[in-house]
Amino acid sequence: MEHFELRLASALENYQVTLNGILSSQCPSATQVLVLFKSRDRLQLLLDKSQYSLKVNHYETILELDQQLTVLITEASNTIETSLWVRSFNPPKSHWWWYLEKPLESARHFDWLWKGLTIAFLSFSLTFLVKLAAVFLSEGPDILGAFTIISQSTLTLLAAGGTLSKTGERGLEKFFSSQNIAKKYWGIIKLFLAITLLIMTVSVYSNLNRFSNIYLSRGKQHQENKFWSNAEKDFQRSLMLNPDNAETHFRLGLLYEEILDLEKAQMQYELATQGGNTSAKNNLAYLYIQQQRYADAFFVLNSIRNFAFSDSLGNLSFADTRAQKLAYSIRKNLGWARLGQMRFSEAAVQLNEAIRISPETGDAYCLLAQVHEQQQQLSAAINAWQNCIAFTDSDRPERDLWLEQGRQYLENNSN
Repeated sequence: MEHFELRLASALENYQVTLNGILSSQCPSATQVLVLFKSRDRLQLLLDKSQYSLKVNHYETILELDQQLTVLITEASNTIETSLWVRSFNPPKSHWWWYLEKPLESARHFDWLWKGLTIAFLSFSLTFLVKLAAVFLSEGPDILGAFTIISQSTLTLLAAGGTLSKTGERGLEKFFSSQNIAKKYWGIIKLFLAITLLIMTVSVYSNLNRFSNIYLSRGKQHQENKFWSNAEKDFQRSLMLNPDNAETHFRLGLLYEEILDLEKAQMQYELATQGGNTSAKNNLAYLYIQQQRYADAFFVLNSIRNFAFSDSLGNLSFADTRAQKLAYSIRKNLGWARLGQMRFSEAAVQLNEAIRISPETGDAYCLLAQVHEQQQQLSAAINAWQNCIAFTDSDRPERDLWLEQGRQYLENNSN
């Protein structure tokens, strides 16, 4: 019995010295902890073989040392993987110190929830990304569209890789470790990144109108420089991003009219009128007049006839020169439509109003001269034809026809 107590006392002392030595160091090594475990193993073997009752002071010492051991292993579990030792040495289950694990922090209890939500938000991001790619790249890649898609795709793939693939997850966690971010926050940070990415993607998707207007502005520049192909591509991209962009439909209609594709021009004008574009309505009415659809032209124009308004003193007011030209064109086309319907008095009213808006523009004079001819007002017709010839260029087929018609009329009525 005395021999056993000596061996027990020696093992207990060795366990205590080894533990105190580790506790005195700020960062215990794996070797130190392994030596401590073996020291505790030897003590346990003696306790298991003991046929005698231990002294009370031995119980107290072992309990106190084991409490310190528990705290030590719990704190060291961040840097020392004791689970690997268990696989290698297969200690008995009763040797509990080999099986100690760091309890999960409260935040890590919800790691499964954070990961599930992260995957859900990434899925939403991928859905919006596919939609963005469809609208930005439908007319072929360009710098703005490619940059938008590539940047969003890169961020999404990085976030998805850090969550869904083992390699990506290890890389992301290695980065977190290098930044001294506590492990309990990793899942929350990944979720935050996924939410941020979704917000960015949705923000781009919800601002497609702005991107549409960017392409519209670029298309206008190409159109002004007569780069028809580039302008058409930009307008088409604008419409892919916002199919209801009335200004883009109008501009595309102008382009088609300039290249004499009148069927496509009419279709674009009709779409633009659905968005309330005044200029598109006026241009559409002009095309109807060319097709001798005078009633349809008047119907379209009648909804915008008050675009040119006057104050109580009869003074006209316009925001700018462009508005003045549009007001003139509307009144001129109204008079033209009424002329086509042979409603000469109404035509004269609209054409005189157009002349009041822009006295040095020839179209209204040319049409008014035809009205006076039909009304057999010789003097008024001659005066109108003279103004028509003075203020009109033959840059459109109908103008060239009017000029010839006016010259013939003046020649036949020169006496």
